[in-house]
Amino acid sequence: MVEPMTTALKKILTSRQEILDYAGISKALYLKFVKMGFPVLYVDGRCYAHTDNIDEFFRGITRANARNLPDDVITGDEGA
Repeated sequence: MVEPMTTALKKILTSRQEILDYAGISKALYLKFVKMGFPVLYVDGRCYAHTDNIDEFFRGITRANARNLPDDVITGDEGA
């Protein structure tokens, strides 16, 4: 099934703030994710992203196995 054009266009984010709001992340975390391959395109100083690609990015990075992470990282008790 092909999505109507208006629905497909609503999935295109056309500013960093729209991307931050959609993903629910801070600018600092956004910059870390960009270095990890966050699916964003920069053209003439403006950034673009598709919500499906952002969703897939998070699906991919959250599949990582936490078995080898220190317990304090998993529980959030670092420095406690």
